[in-house]
Amino acid sequence: MSILDLAPLHFSDEGRLPRNLREQVCRARGVVVSTHLIADEVRRELGAEKVWLIPPAVGDRFYEHRSSVNESVHPYVLHVGGATERKGLDGLARAWPVVRAADPDLDLVMVGPVHATGRTKLLRLDGVRWVGQADDETVLDLMIGARAVVVPSTYEGFGMPVAESMALGSPVVVLAGTAPAEVGGDAAFCAATGMADDLAEAILGAVVAREIEPRRLADGVLTAQQWTVSHICRVQMQVYQEAFGG
Repeated sequence: MSILDLAPLHFSDEGRLPRNLREQVCRARGVVVSTHLIADEVRRELGAEKVWLIPPAVGDRFYEHRSSVNESVHPYVLHVGGATERKGLDGLARAWPVVRAADPDLDLVMVGPVHATGRTKLLRLDGVRWVGQADDETVLDLMIGARAVVVPSTYEGFGMPVAESMALGSPVVVLAGTAPAEVGGDAAFCAATGMADDLAEAILGAVVAREIEPRRLADGVLTAQQWTVSHICRVQMQVYQEAFGG
């Protein structure tokens, strides 16, 4: 069986886990997760004994393009995703005024649904633009042109925007100790905490990364090769062979 994350254990706005989940885990040959962080949690919380790691695959289109800044477009950083508590938008709302004070020309572009206690706080701030839900091609174009992609989540099962940004060669910002930080590794710009100054410092560092740390972004592109569709298919086959004795 596959488990993306155990968010309902930690956040009241993430629904509920199945009541018999522990029983299902005990009956299964093993559990598939996307990161070591979630693997440890599944072992600890659900008593899983056999856990395999299979990350999600990044679409081919992210490997066919390279991030590039268009100087004729107003500079922006990008957030793509939901707006529940774990997405860290409260922390981003506190950090954004610090970022704008240091770089008044920089905007924050947000893609995703509005949420009463999440995104709406940010939309009251200067330099924040919400584009709503967007199709895959629009998101890809926004990622390509962003000065950085910000993933301030406090809890995730993986963090697809991180992997996609790395495949494009875009700088990406994450929080330490999270699954997105595990995914990003040394290529990501990691905020030590979700406090305003720490997150703002990481965002501002990522924004200038193309000029001062191009090798770091290039290393991220190389790291992202582990999430190609072909590579993930091979990982899946290895796991299935081990699980079913093929």
